Amino acid sequence: GTPGAPASSAAQVVASASPAERAPLDQATKSAAPVRIGGQAVSPSSSGLSPAGAANVLPAPLAVALVLLALGVVAAAVHQLRSRVRARRVPAP
Repeated sequence: GTPGAPASSAAQVVASASPAERAPLDQATKSAAPVRIGGQAVSPSSSGLSPAGAANVLPAPLAVALVLLALGVVAAAVHQLRSRVRARRVPAP
């Protein structure tokens, strides 16, 4: 695309492809066997997009930081709530 323009979606790229370019893609969607595209054999499992590779794992340091942040927010909310409750109390005579 042009500089500064958003990237085309995959559907737009496929829609603008010629019939000769679309044929290998159509063949690839009908079978799990390797397909030759641009002179190279391409198979679904060689793309690195296996279901096991799609799992998003939250890094442990980030998880710890998020937990600590949440605890800080809860502590601040409890402190604020406590201050408001004490301010509303009427002292005993």
